[in-house]
Amino acid sequence: MPYNRPPPERRSRQPDRFYSVDQANVYHSEANSTIQKDLTEMALSLLPPHVVSSPMLDMGCGSGLSTQHLPPHSVGVDVSLSMLQLARSSNSLTPSSYVCGAAFSLPFRSHTFDRVISISMLQWLSPDQLTQCFMEIARVLTPRGSAVLQVYPIDLDHANEMLAAAAKATNSSPVLVADFPHPNSAVKWFLCVDACASPLSSAFGHDKCPLARRLDGTCAYRYRHRRGLEYGRLLHEHVQYAWHAYRKVKRDMQWHGRESHESGAAKAAPTRHHKERRVFPNEARLVHRLVEELPTTNDTGLTLDDLKANAKTVAEIMHATFESLE
Repeated sequence: MPYNRPPPERRSRQPDRFYSVDQANVYHSEANSTIQKDLTEMALSLLPPHVVSSPMLDMGCGSGLSTQHLPPHSVGVDVSLSMLQLARSSNSLTPSSYVCGAAFSLPFRSHTFDRVISISMLQWLSPDQLTQCFMEIARVLTPRGSAVLQVYPIDLDHANEMLAAAAKATNSSPVLVADFPHPNSAVKWFLCVDACASPLSSAFGHDKCPLARRLDGTCAYRYRHRRGLEYGRLLHEHVQYAWHAYRKVKRDMQWHGRESHESGAAKAAPTRHHKERRVFPNEARLVHRLVEELPTTNDTGLTLDDLKANAKTVAEIMHATFESLE
């Protein structure tokens, strides 16, 4: 039977009441620990690589599954006492590293933190609380501070609401980045606020990517590349998408070619493989450019090894073809 129960943040806007002692223990599981570790490491990898001396704030730390992967002397804040009690009893950080407080009313002095992260918290907030939350983030961050918040936008409107609230409160150009914790994972969304970065408004359109098209987000590969961050695994995702498109278009062209030369009743179209993913509406144009611009070692056409050997070119072709549709 499929699991179709709404997530907790859709059932309750009061996490301090939702996460009772029993519910907090259910949340603090080994499976959640692995997920939180992946998401936390991803959020950390999106932060600017400059050296900082002040502690990091984990906003909405819950039972500390994310805080325990942060640098020493980091501080976790959460509104649920049950979660905080579990964090203090199960993690190696000192009890003073966990503070009870709401994201829209942080109990810290201004300009306290150089970096703020948040994992799976922002969707709990109402629109008014969302705006106040970003105002609080702007207040506690140092002038050259940065924040990365892993979020679950419901739809494009919700994503734009988050971006607008962040831009207004921080007076910066926040970016919604589509990233992948590992190749077999679904896309995850990270709202990045970098106060010391140059405005992205002029280059934002060039960061669009078919991998991030559901929420009109920014390509993590280009976002990371511009900031000198590691991006190798993201090239793998681009290559896989391009390979699925190439295989699908080539197969369809072969089928239509055979059909035009065969007499009698038309045959059914070939069944689409369950792992094939639609990249974007103009897949045929993407494949045409791949064939025209990439060298191949096979007389019958491109191979997956050809795409892997030219991964950066594949990514640029994908972006250029996708942007031409805008």
